[in-house]
Amino acid sequence: MVLLKKFVKKIASFKCLFVNGEKNNAFIHPCTAIKGYKKIYISKDVKIIAGNRIAIDAGIIILKENTLINANCNIFIKRGKLILGKNSYFNNNCTVITIGEINIGENVMIGPMCNLLAGKHNYKDNEVDYKFQGDTDGSIVIEDNVWIGAGSVILSGIRIAKGSIIGAGSVVTKSIGENEIWAGNPAKFIKKARVK
Repeated sequence: MVLLKKFVKKIASFKCLFVNGEKNNAFIHPCTAIKGYKKIYISKDVKIIAGNRIAIDAGIIILKENTLINANCNIFIKRGKLILGKNSYFNNNCTVITIGEINIGENVMIGPMCNLLAGKHNYKDNEVDYKFQGDTDGSIVIEDNVWIGAGSVILSGIRIAKGSIIGAGSVVTKSIGENEIWAGNPAKFIKKARVK
């Protein structure tokens, strides 16, 4: 894994990352807007497709081997970190906001238009407008081999255990056990994903 420092060589419509003169096979489309690129660590075979917007204020992004950020995703790291595990991906039009930490395991599929929101806005001070009350760190943990259906929302403080499935359009407000299927708004347990 290497720290993304600069793009050196252009290949077709993609830019190919070279580290110490060796090809890393990490492709970042030239139409990707990245603010804070010195805080992105990239392993081999990472792909970031066109139209993505990535902004890092005070944190880092770690993209492990063979990960994909598909087109038109918005990723904002206010503080903390985002870790995308080996062979995992964000499909088109996902939004990721991290005030704290989002840790995604291996072989995770995150469908299009999903929202992962780690951290919360403060609101309890009656003397101060909401906008000026700041925020509180939060976390999301998505373990290995999880499938999150299109348009789902994963809120702060959630852990989705390995082998679980989240139905399309769900709003996940509670942590989910191993090999479970949840769906709905708010998401509710449907059945076990794998019965032995």
